[in-house]
Amino acid sequence: MAKVKPVQKKKMSKPALAAIIISVILLIALVLSLMAGSGFFFRYLKKGASSDNFEINASMMEYYTNSYVQNWYSQNAYYIMLGYIKFDINKPLNEQYTDSSNTQTYYDYFVQGTKTTVTTYLKYCEAARLDGQVKFEELESDAEAYAKESLDKLEEAAKAESQKHYAENGQSITFEEYIRNSFGEHVSKNDIKKALIIEHIASDYYEIMHERIEGTIDKEREQQYFDEHLSQFISAEYIIYTLSSLKTVNFPAVDDYIGGEKAPAYLAAIDGLTPDKIAELKIDPKDYEGGEESAAYKKAYETAAANKKANDESLAKDKAVIDRLSSAETLDEFKRIILEEKYESSFTSSYNTAIKNFGANDKPATGTLAAFKTDALKNAIIAAVLNGDDDIDASVINLDEVKKDIFEEKFDKYFESAYKTASKDFADSDKPSDDALKAFMTSELKNAIINEALNGGENVDEKLIVVGEGASEKWTAAAKELPKAIITSLKANKWPEAAAKLPKAVITALNKEITNATRTTSYTLTSVLGNKLFGGVKAEYGIDYEGVEVEGTNAPVNSCWQWNVLEMNLQNYELSKKIALGAIDELAEEIANETDADKKKALEDEKKTLEENIAKIDDNIEKAKIKIENAPTTGEYSYSAFFVTKAAHNSSDYKLRDVSHILFKVDSTKDTNPEVSYKTSEEAKAAAEKLLAEIRAEADLTKEKFEAFGEVTHDGKVSYEDVAKGQMVEEYEDWLYAATTVGELGLVETTYGWHIMYYAGEAEEVLWRETAKEGATDEELNDWYEGLPDYGIEINDELFPEIFHINHNHNHNHNH
Repeated sequence: MAKVKPVQKKKMSKPALAAIIISVILLIALVLSLMAGSGFFFRYLKKGASSDNFEINASMMEYYTNSYVQNWYSQNAYYIMLGYIKFDINKPLNEQYTDSSNTQTYYDYFVQGTKTTVTTYLKYCEAARLDGQVKFEELESDAEAYAKESLDKLEEAAKAESQKHYAENGQSITFEEYIRNSFGEHVSKNDIKKALIIEHIASDYYEIMHERIEGTIDKEREQQYFDEHLSQFISAEYIIYTLSSLKTVNFPAVDDYIGGEKAPAYLAAIDGLTPDKIAELKIDPKDYEGGEESAAYKKAYETAAANKKANDESLAKDKAVIDRLSSAETLDEFKRIILEEKYESSFTSSYNTAIKNFGANDKPATGTLAAFKTDALKNAIIAAVLNGDDDIDASVINLDEVKKDIFEEKFDKYFESAYKTASKDFADSDKPSDDALKAFMTSELKNAIINEALNGGENVDEKLIVVGEGASEKWTAAAKELPKAIITSLKANKWPEAAAKLPKAVITALNKEITNATRTTSYTLTSVLGNKLFGGVKAEYGIDYEGVEVEGTNAPVNSCWQWNVLEMNLQNYELSKKIALGAIDELAEEIANETDADKKKALEDEKKTLEENIAKIDDNIEKAKIKIENAPTTGEYSYSAFFVTKAAHNSSDYKLRDVSHILFKVDSTKDTNPEVSYKTSEEAKAAAEKLLAEIRAEADLTKEKFEAFGEVTHDGKVSYEDVAKGQMVEEYEDWLYAATTVGELGLVETTYGWHIMYYAGEAEEVLWRETAKEGATDEELNDWYEGLPDYGIEINDELFPEIFHINHNHNHNHNH
């Protein structure tokens, strides 16, 4: 066999070799560019997070981070818009703070939130994988199906956005672009899929553990949770009325006046004053060199003394009201005092609303208004509020007297106006003289005109109309029509009609005052007011709150006392400090006995936080003491009177209820389908009664059959489950919790209209036990979670500045 000779290779020329090398470099550069644009390097060459058996790449971490921020923003957008939360989405996160003391940036906040979320996902996934009672493959399968369904929905959203963008800009958006715009520049569809799978496995396993632990919670554990979280379940109902003031009084010190324009007293004297006002007060720096004899010193001292006197008088007046409230023995008496105090302002505001469109001639004079505002009217209005009425007995207002007063008061103006209108085209020779005009309007004619207007007539006896000898033809003719014109003007006056409606408006205003004063609250038992409201809770429920002094017994229904809020604030701070110090002592003992380094560190951090809080409390205590010391001169005070209407009680000791309803909405402001919306209550009630009769005739009525009748309702929802007290309007709720038999029907009127009601049953357990079971489950679940190992979880902190586009050096100063 012949030996095969190797083929002789030709040498490549240097130019050709250089061209190939350049081509290869360009190709690599192009590939690298494409890989960079697709997030390849970010995704595969940078670590996101990992545990023993799970990996989260950098792009998945970017998805989790941006999703966390978006969820936070959507939950708080309303408060951001109102300015309650200071946050600007266009401003660097490391330049914005979550708190007024600038201790935490939003960058730190969002990074920590993302890390906590990702750590939770990985821990649940690892625990699920090792749980022998769980088929992990099924969790994975369910998670993959969930991820596919979620991505399909996301793709539909992307299509809709693309169509919108094309219509507005003439360009489409690809799904990949939509994802990058929404979740980060390096995120791909596959990244979202893998992230959703991990998230859903964790969520499913959470539900498994929650259900598993919930099954171990017995009655004894529910009672234990109730006892340990008493303030969640106990509430009291009371009325509070507060009177407060803050008027600063600056008494000058002679020494302060040396220094001319820079003297503190001079600066205080001119603060907020216009140049004209300064000149008017004759405040001049040179005056301050004269000590007690200087004009400015004397002026400032006189002003301060006058303000001090006004403050003292105001305090004495308000304190007298609080003293009266504190001596009230019944709720009606307590309310009556509030109503008497608020009557004048409520009447004034209602009156101003009633006459806002009145002409100058229609408004009653001060004397007429005062005659209308009788003590009888005031007492009737207050009585109506106390009785729950929306108007008063019409006999309290004698409308004839009101009309007569206003007619007599306005007569001369209406006569003058009517005469001017009647004689506007008269020549001077046709007009009567002033004496002739006075002779024409006799007292008999005036009385006749007023009586005719009061009786609803239009004309008076012509014998009373005497124009006098030598009157012109035009005046004679006009004079015969003049009484009728005056009568028309008198009858058109708006005040009598407004006067008849005013009591109802005042009642509405006073009811708002009482409603605003009503409180139903659980108030923390560690507050001074909480101890006062819930003093007997300790004895009744056998709970011992260590470090909290609880005095007295459950506040009875007829219990009223007053409180100086400045002093109460100081006592609350002092009580908070006492509790915090006790907690620090307990933590110190736990730290000394703890052997696990991580748990020890967590306890030490908690102790440090409490110690920092005590420093803040000390500052608040000092400020509160200064306020109390300076109250006599600053005019600051705040006194409150409380009246307990319902003693401390377990406000959730009842079963939630299910209800269905068919609403016949009353709406007088628009015309809609008459089958579902009515202009008057009478129309709505008639239609509701007709349908209710049909429902009652239905054999074997069920909730489903009732809901079928509900197709006519104006409301979007027919059935409600687990309705708690206070969730629905009063009339609705009263009927629901008075119902006794499943399937019971009724007809109820509320501010919305008429409701056909169907009682659908109640929960198996009382609300407080359900709440306690859920709370105990969460506690046990949290303890189980805290006991899990760390599973080797690592998170790449260096990734976040790039995700948030934060300068590394700049961020270093803010990342705590």
